[in-house]
Amino acid sequence: MPRKSLLMHGTSGRILYRTSRSQTRQLQEAEDAVDRARRLYEIAGSSHPRVSADLLQKYEDALAHLDEIKRVQARLTRQGSVALTRDDAVALRALTQDIRHLWDAGTTTNEDRKRLLRTVLSEVVVLAVTPESIELEVVWSGGFRQRLVVSRPKAVDTMVIQLHNEGQDPKAIAEHLNAQGLTTAKGTPFKRSTIYALLERHGLRRKDERREALLLIRQMVIDSVPRKEMLVRLAAETPKGLGSWTPTRLSQIVYSLRRGVPGIPLLPGAAPR
Repeated sequence: MPRKSLLMHGTSGRILYRTSRSQTRQLQEAEDAVDRARRLYEIAGSSHPRVSADLLQKYEDALAHLDEIKRVQARLTRQGSVALTRDDAVALRALTQDIRHLWDAGTTTNEDRKRLLRTVLSEVVVLAVTPESIELEVVWSGGFRQRLVVSRPKAVDTMVIQLHNEGQDPKAIAEHLNAQGLTTAKGTPFKRSTIYALLERHGLRRKDERREALLLIRQMVIDSVPRKEMLVRLAAETPKGLGSWTPTRLSQIVYSLRRGVPGIPLLPGAAPR
């Protein structure tokens, strides 16, 4: 049966035709990668021994990848095309109803994700680049074009610092970023620990840790926690970098909280015992 005539034989035919087209694209991309690596090696390989070795390794890796694709496709050709039944087509369609679930599944490997992107994406065009964002046009395989603005790390850092200065704690900041659809550089959701690390890079974590310690002291005073228990909890629950907790230091902080500390609600209630 001619390849294009598969389009005339329902869902199974369309899937087989698209699979063949995807294989052709994979082979072409691998051959292009080999050509780019070869040209780079020929142009810049002689400039420095270390550069030459690095470029040669990339060229050899590209060749190995191309050979692997050829072996896989040759094996598939020898095995012949697998005719899909209507039930197979229904099952495949069900698997693709929730792409996010398919993408995040523990059984989905990074290589699977690359293949998925090659299947659904035709082209990604960079329209504009600024220090804080990249404007892209994504062309999907069906021809639909979608414009996206992707925040660069600098923009995320700026947003985190601003939210931090407004008094939001790391957990709230992480929830805000996730609600905006933003992710880390690795494509994972933001966590409290991620925000702590970012603040530390900008020298702001210590200030945030001190604020949390003051809030803890304030709450323990309101709850009438005994002084000795307060000292034990402070030693166990606050970062070591804040220093040791002594009765004298604790009394000074409680006094400051009663008079008023910027960013901390005024302390009501009785003094700790």
